[in-house]
Amino acid sequence: MKYLAPLAATLLFSAGAFAAGPSTESVEQLLAVTKSEQVLGAARASMDNNLQSLISKAIQGRQLNPKGKKAIDDFVKEYNTTVSNELSWSKLKPNYVKVYAETFTQDEINGMLAFYKTPAGQAMIQKMPVVMQKTMVMTQQQVQPMMQKIQTSLNKALHEAQENSTPAGAPTAPAAPAAK
Repeated sequence: MKYLAPLAATLLFSAGAFAAGPSTESVEQLLAVTKSEQVLGAARASMDNNLQSLISKAIQGRQLNPKGKKAIDDFVKEYNTTVSNELSWSKLKPNYVKVYAETFTQDEINGMLAFYKTPAGQAMIQKMPVVMQKTMVMTQQQVQPMMQKIQTSLNKALHEAQENSTPAGAPTAPAAPAAK
């Protein structure tokens, strides 16, 4: 009898560990309410813009002849096809559902659904991409000077290491005899 109370408490408090994960329907509803497909579309548009920027930097304002222009156009076409196929919502949605179902409980999904259906939740959905974009820009501005310092430090270390090394396979100087 004295073991019954601790056993009951253990079972009661660990019931959450045995709770079933959220239903697929509730996770799909959450993904719809949070406009995950549209967010993915916006991320895709950002990737496209980044690609155009990279291409512009790579050609550095040079005038491409028709063959060079065709090479870039063919690459962009291939890129678009690949990204559209690999990052389509129909292909990614099952992964999203799986991750959400493995990560959240039904109660947590229900709570998020309740929140995201409120005006505050909808405002968060609407404004979060702007917040993310602005914080990314600010972070990049902080990271650039840091990366320049790291690059300078790395170059110095590599230069010093190179000055104090011998080519692989080259004979090395014999070690000095040990002091007696």
